[in-house]
Amino acid sequence: GSWRCMYIIEGERADDWFGNAVYCAGDVDGDGRSELLVTAEYGGPSRAGRVYVFDFPEPTPMQSYPVRLLAARDAYVTIDGQFSGDRFGHSLTEVGDLNGDGLRDLVIGAFGRDGRGANSGRAYIVSMPTPEVVSAAAGPLRLRAEQDSEHLRYYITGDAREKLAHFLIEAPDMDGGGAIDLIVTAFEHDGAAGVNSGGVWVYFLENLGVDSVVQAADFNLDGQVNGGDLSILMAMAGSECHGDAC
Repeated sequence: GSWRCMYIIEGERADDWFGNAVYCAGDVDGDGRSELLVTAEYGGPSRAGRVYVFDFPEPTPMQSYPVRLLAARDAYVTIDGQFSGDRFGHSLTEVGDLNGDGLRDLVIGAFGRDGRGANSGRAYIVSMPTPEVVSAAAGPLRLRAEQDSEHLRYYITGDAREKLAHFLIEAPDMDGGGAIDLIVTAFEHDGAAGVNSGGVWVYFLENLGVDSVVQAADFNLDGQVNGGDLSILMAMAGSECHGDAC
């Protein structure tokens, strides 16, 4: 067989870093088709970062399909970070249906978010709007990660200077609890081994409960070498195994 480019998508603005992360998601909005998620970690009105969700028409035979040029603004849903420097969308993955609406939920990382001090980092678990909500919007649906409480399910915040959520990895059900689990890394975590030894946190998502703020991981691993950045090594291994787009 042969490969052919079907779409080219270009960013909205200089220095947005559009395409920093790309994720071919399952059906996250209930329309029966898979979606393409593309991030621009300096995108959005305040350069906090933006995630774009693209939907594509049913495929046609490749020999009759011309290359189509799209712009980032053609996304039918965008999700923006909160503050300049958050780097919202640096990492991205999807997890199972956590709120029972029949749709898979997204996890979006912003390792520059100042939650518990500078560069503590934050991971957002977001529920996508249904097709009915999208179709009722006048044009593309624009969401803010921390202001649209209907779609923000949970968030996880690191400690100062940890840069939590530099990588996010969807993991199989490691504890047998019946839900997909989530691995979150913090590559500048200061563990017992010293400065920037790194850390990896594992969350069993069936244990999240009703509070939107996730307080603690179910277990974590610390790096063993001062400056060794365990989290980067773990994330590289995880992305190879689980198809993470970071």
